[in-house]
Amino acid sequence: MLQQLNIQNFAIIESMQIEFKSGLTILTGETGAGKSIIIDAVGLLLGQRAQNDLIRYGSERSLIQGVFSIEASQKVFCQQAEAMGIDLSENQLIVTRELKLNGGSSIRVNGLLITLTQLKQLMRGMIDIHTQHEHQQLFDEITHVQLLDYFGDEELQQSKTSFNESYAAYQLIRRQLKALEEQDRLDQQQIDFLKFQIDEIDSYDLSITEEQELEDEAQEARNYQQIATQLGQAMMSLEPSEYSVTTAIGTAHQALEKIEHVNAHYKELSENFSEIYYSFVDVKDQLSGLMDDLSYDEERFDAIESRLNDLTQLKRKYGGTIEEVLAFRDESQVRLDHLIHADERMDELKSQLAKQFEETLVKAEQLTQVRRRIAEHLEQAIEHELNALYMQKTRFAVKFEPTDLYHEGNQKIHFDIQTNQGEPFKPLTKIASGGEASRIILALKTIFSQKQSYSTLILDEIDTGVSGRVSLAIGQQMVKIADHTQVLAITHQAQVASFADQHLKIVKDVTDDQRTTTQVNELVEEDHLIEIAKMQSGEQITTVALEHAKELVRQSQEIKQLVREDEMK
Repeated sequence: MLQQLNIQNFAIIESMQIEFKSGLTILTGETGAGKSIIIDAVGLLLGQRAQNDLIRYGSERSLIQGVFSIEASQKVFCQQAEAMGIDLSENQLIVTRELKLNGGSSIRVNGLLITLTQLKQLMRGMIDIHTQHEHQQLFDEITHVQLLDYFGDEELQQSKTSFNESYAAYQLIRRQLKALEEQDRLDQQQIDFLKFQIDEIDSYDLSITEEQELEDEAQEARNYQQIATQLGQAMMSLEPSEYSVTTAIGTAHQALEKIEHVNAHYKELSENFSEIYYSFVDVKDQLSGLMDDLSYDEERFDAIESRLNDLTQLKRKYGGTIEEVLAFRDESQVRLDHLIHADERMDELKSQLAKQFEETLVKAEQLTQVRRRIAEHLEQAIEHELNALYMQKTRFAVKFEPTDLYHEGNQKIHFDIQTNQGEPFKPLTKIASGGEASRIILALKTIFSQKQSYSTLILDEIDTGVSGRVSLAIGQQMVKIADHTQVLAITHQAQVASFADQHLKIVKDVTDDQRTTTQVNELVEEDHLIEIAKMQSGEQITTVALEHAKELVRQSQEIKQLVREDEMK
């Protein structure tokens, strides 16, 4: 729940600190005193966007800080906080928003700097603020199926989960089929292009080693003259003659052979010269073979250069190496096969879609049946609350209208109301009376607050358009909600204010420097009675007015006691 709210330099508020209690807190004050500004400040703590014009005139920055107590039962909230790295060891949450004129605004939660999106996600289930805008949302038929589901039980949640999973699978197949159908228009062009690329690569009859072999052959052809000259010189140096190396080594070898029998040393030396001699002979034979094979074919050289040029152009188009060109060819073949067999896959997807549609439709029907059962209980519960708000003749109905399959099922759901016996049911949006709308809203809030996980409910003048005994009934309903949820209610009705567990009065004043500012005062005992009397009779408080206020408060406290005893049963 919200324990404390600190506001500095926000709108007309210079500095304000409010300590909130559990139960029902009533906020009263003249129109324009700043009650709605306090709600706007709380809204910022929930992740609403802020404008710089909210910073108090003459100030460089504005600070909004809220202190919340965290219960162990708020498991989803605690899990989100833990995922964000927020320390909740002290079971307390301190949210601070600082607005600056220069745009350097910041958000901190328990000292940790977070983004606006993270704040909105974290605080989503903490506080429910009911304003006139939210009043319109509650009457919006789009929200009605969600509200009905809030009222549901475990069977509904299981049925909804089953439907959601089936519908998600159905949508996935639809998207796949749509993508395939859209692609089909371009398939033929793709097929022709891929075939051209594959045929072009295949026409070269590539091999991995060919390019290197051609490069080697071309290199030899380019250096033919130099190779022939140098091979010739090498052959001449090895040809037997009086001064050739071969003759000299052979002579040395023959001399050593004659003394190799003397000892092992001379024998080893002779053998070494023998290896050298025959190595020279072998080299000479290789040179001779190379000289015999050496030739220059200009046509062959031109053909090699042309082939290498073709391979270079091919690599520029399809890859940096022959290996990459061949890999591109294989990938293109896979894509081609994929496109050629697209019709088969399309037929398969259509079959899967039809099957998944039927399965999803069955689950949608099952969900509808569970919702109809829940709807009966909701109708009875709402009518019970409306009866307590002096709308005994009013009937509430959850309407189901068949529709095409969509993300909520196969039925559109909306709430209808019959405010006068004998008149037809009408959508909530058609309610003309502001007083009737307020009571219906409160009845809905009473029911759904027991199902939703909000720790605090803020009601901004939900009692507009009612008075007298209806106001008393509205206060009674607020007490009922406050038994399990902290309620902060702005009101101008004395009957509602008389139920307060805590009464805060918002006052607008002009300071010595002629600046307007807002302050908050907690009213207890006599001050509480005086404020109730003023709300009934105006600023001039008579003894009679004060006695009426005492009686109203006494009556309200008795009703409150009965309500809470009834809630405990």
